[in-house]
Amino acid sequence: MAAAAAATSAQPCESAVSSGFLLPSPTPTRGKAMRVHSSPDGKLIAYGAGQVVVVRSVEDFSVGFVYEEHLANVLCASFSPDGEFIASGDVKGEVRVWAVNDLAHTARKVLMGLPGGVEDIAWDSSGSLLAMTGQGTDKARICTVDSGTDMGTMKPMSKTGLAVAASAGAPSGFAFAGEDKQVLVYTEKPAKLAAACTEHTGFVNAVAFSPDGKFLVTASADKAVMVRDAATGAVLFKAAAAHKGSVYNAVCSPDGASLATSSADKTVKVWTVGADGALTQANVVTLGKAIPDMQNGLVWPTADTIISVSLSGAINVIDPTAADPKAVVTGPAGAVTSLAAAGASFVTGDAAGDASLWSRGEGREGFVAVRATGAAHGKRVSCVAASADRFVTGAYDDTLRFGSVAGPEFSGSATVGALPRAVTLVPACPEVAVVATSKFVKSFSTASGAELGVIPAPWEGRAVAASPTEAVIFVGGEDGSVHRVSVSSAGAIETSSTAADKMRAAVASLAVSPDGKHLAVGDAAREVQVLDAASLEPIVKSKWTAHTSRVVALAFSPSGDVLASSGVDRHVFFWSVTENHPIKRCNVAIAAPATGLVWEADGSAVWVSASNGVVTRVDAAV
Repeated sequence: MAAAAAATSAQPCESAVSSGFLLPSPTPTRGKAMRVHSSPDGKLIAYGAGQVVVVRSVEDFSVGFVYEEHLANVLCASFSPDGEFIASGDVKGEVRVWAVNDLAHTARKVLMGLPGGVEDIAWDSSGSLLAMTGQGTDKARICTVDSGTDMGTMKPMSKTGLAVAASAGAPSGFAFAGEDKQVLVYTEKPAKLAAACTEHTGFVNAVAFSPDGKFLVTASADKAVMVRDAATGAVLFKAAAAHKGSVYNAVCSPDGASLATSSADKTVKVWTVGADGALTQANVVTLGKAIPDMQNGLVWPTADTIISVSLSGAINVIDPTAADPKAVVTGPAGAVTSLAAAGASFVTGDAAGDASLWSRGEGREGFVAVRATGAAHGKRVSCVAASADRFVTGAYDDTLRFGSVAGPEFSGSATVGALPRAVTLVPACPEVAVVATSKFVKSFSTASGAELGVIPAPWEGRAVAASPTEAVIFVGGEDGSVHRVSVSSAGAIETSSTAADKMRAAVASLAVSPDGKHLAVGDAAREVQVLDAASLEPIVKSKWTAHTSRVVALAFSPSGDVLASSGVDRHVFFWSVTENHPIKRCNVAIAAPATGLVWEADGSAVWVSASNGVVTRVDAAV
């Protein structure tokens, strides 16, 4: 997927796909089961997050990758029996089959799986057939992987199909279930209906075969879990009140001796499975008391690890024998919309109105996130700024939220009176934040939330950046103007000068060098300029036009020697003020336009956020 760069003096980037990601969290839907599947060896899990598939290591949740070729929200992703491929389905009915170990992660097969959304997918034991269920006129299907040829006529499901499972034992077959409360059992080749079971009185949310193929387990919104004969569908055991709420998932342990279930009652339960299919409750793990603690996703990858997904998107790592989770991995509650550096860590804002702190924890190879506690925004975050100890977010609720990196935690707020388009903290005035809007520029106290100053912005503020060495900020306008604004010790702001020459189009991004001497400006007409920060006179002009569209983010390296830029064109360029051309060009191999860019603290790489919510690491070596 990493394409070679166009002919240029710059170097192509080979490492964007494999060098690292800030991995998106799951995004479950209330009242609905979420599908999480594991690789046969139990080392990886896969789930959908917006339009991407996320694959994570079970041993280290900071390690993984994303698959980004879907053009619609992904509902499920299932590993092949040998673990070499994943079949993923989306809300438009498309099924894509791709190799796990191919760094490009390009689809080997693209099938029109169903007329509507594909809710779940299962592979047969040979890896040659796919079973899928979901929405549309045909809600269930069994077809070949290679050609998509149907393997038989399916019994119509009157409502949306929700779950499908494949038997690894003998006799081989598939089980389908859904909103029509039926469980349909099919033999494998050709697809032939073996049983149609109607014992459940609510949506059947989950089906699972035991590893030896002897039992079929079904779980329902009627709160019941049933163990059936896998060949006939006959009920062998019924736990009529297995949970106090809808049961969303049922998964077998790798050895088949136990079963785990998850529910809207915020619990995960572990059951022992008798030789006759009888269930005995062995453990209950309560994951909270609030609505976000409902347990929508569940998978049992290894003998000693169960993984559940809360409605909030939290990933709970559970010991089957313990009452409390071993670990809880949180993160953005929606797609990442903005990105800022906080010392050696990062702060992201997301579409759900939350902020998260990403750090390299002990024993972790990559970055993991902790979602900020406290009162978050009620709407999408539009901008974020951070320092080593604090952060500020702006959102579509027309407010700012102030927080401390320690925790992290939201601690205060301020009403802006317009949409915050860009925000910055002022290093020379540690308790001052300045926000740019289409109507005005305002300064606020990060301690109290009080408004400290305002200047009108008839030129419509679009971007803002602060000097690291003096009490000055820079604001870029929709009309292409660049303004130098002084900040008093009390936080009052006043325009001190305006660049004589405007950019060719709206200012889209700004960055100040670490020594405070240079101001980089990116515009909507794809140009990057460098100005003298004191005089606003151009140093580099009409030369850096390698981008093909809006330059959305700029950042100087910690040394100040290199400027990185990212754009809607999905490229990252590295520049030196002594060169007329980029010293390095990277195709970031993302499937969506860039939205932000920050450097790692050691200057080894930049991290680029994209509009699909994925944040990708790009090696900065030149």
